[in-house]
Amino acid sequence: MNIKITGTGSYIPGTIEKNENFNSHHFLNTDGSPINSENTVIIEKFKAITGIHERRYAEEHLTSSDLGFFAAEKAISDAKQKDIDDQKKIDEEKIENDKKLEQKRLDDIDAIQKEYKIKNE
Repeated sequence: MNIKITGTGSYIPGTIEKNENFNSHHFLNTDGSPINSENTVIIEKFKAITGIHERRYAEEHLTSSDLGFFAAEKAISDAKQKDIDDQKKIDEEKIENDKKLEQKRLDDIDAIQKEYKIKNE
């Protein structure tokens, strides 16, 4: 079985929440009690642990299948572009091979004419 990935796509929602936006949130321990640290400290620790400095949120009316659909559209478009690029590459290679074959044919004719002392008129 010959399988290859011909296109990839992703969708990144446009709504951005930066860590600073969480300064006014109330952070709680697992038992529901408030965490006794300033929010800036909690946010910086979270960033140090996870590397996350912002989050992306999809619009409320969108579902996960909508997000998958947007990503799939990009993947299909990417695959089509690669197919077009591949076809152009194939066409260019064919033209180059045709030129080489034509040159070889002309070289062979010249060689035969020289060998048999045929004058080209």
